[in-house]
Amino acid sequence: MARIIILIVVGILALVGGCVAMCVGGAFWLTSGPVKAADEFLERIAKGDVEGAYASTHPDFQIATSLDEFKEFVESRELQKFRSASWSSRSVDNSTGEVRGTVEIEGVGPVKAFIVLVKTDEWRVVRAVIGEDVTTGGEEVAPTIPQESEVREMVADSMSSFANAVNNGSFVEFHAEIAEVWKQQITAEELKAVFREFIEKKIDLSPVAKMEARFDRRPALEDTGILRVEGHFESQPVTRFNLGYLLEAGAWRLASISVNLGNSSSG
Repeated sequence: MARIIILIVVGILALVGGCVAMCVGGAFWLTSGPVKAADEFLERIAKGDVEGAYASTHPDFQIATSLDEFKEFVESRELQKFRSASWSSRSVDNSTGEVRGTVEIEGVGPVKAFIVLVKTDEWRVVRAVIGEDVTTGGEEVAPTIPQESEVREMVADSMSSFANAVNNGSFVEFHAEIAEVWKQQITAEELKAVFREFIEKKIDLSPVAKMEARFDRRPALEDTGILRVEGHFESQPVTRFNLGYLLEAGAWRLASISVNLGNSSSG
């Protein structure tokens, strides 16, 4: 069987030799709005414009929290000493964005932070939780890498869904299951066009999807919040995969996929 490499990562479609690729960048770009708004919110407080920061929040925030209560929050968290933020996870689901990570407070150090924003005329803070007790829905703010058994199930589900899409010649159902960020970048028909070679050559990956995945390296969280999972199946020829997942509404959803059919030495 000819060596086929298909790579899709949220972004711009490009054709290079025998490799169809969508380059990295879309996920980061789509979540840059909430990140920028969260940073500006904290920077405004650090500059002493607490009332301006409050005025920039979403109306629902102001209904739930008075200006005096907001000032008390700022004082108790020493946010006037804010220096920088590091967002380990960011996500966008329609008009709601979330950023999670740590903020650096001078004289205090890094503390956990979780900020939810809603887009109206612009991205506005609707919830801000900063401190050691940061939680959301009873869960830790910072996403954690799932157990290996769960990651294996995620890989199996993704590969099975992909195999069904190829076999059926339709990516409508596959498209419905992917991350919202990716949906905003590509349609089901565009996915079908990208994987046209798989469809035309009738490459059936359904047996592969039932095999046990072998990880080439430990699943890891990237700075963009993507959970990167790389590995292979001991099929003939070897099937290599590179999958990316984003945490949306408490569930890991596929945000990128790379499938490489070739011998065991292929990259």
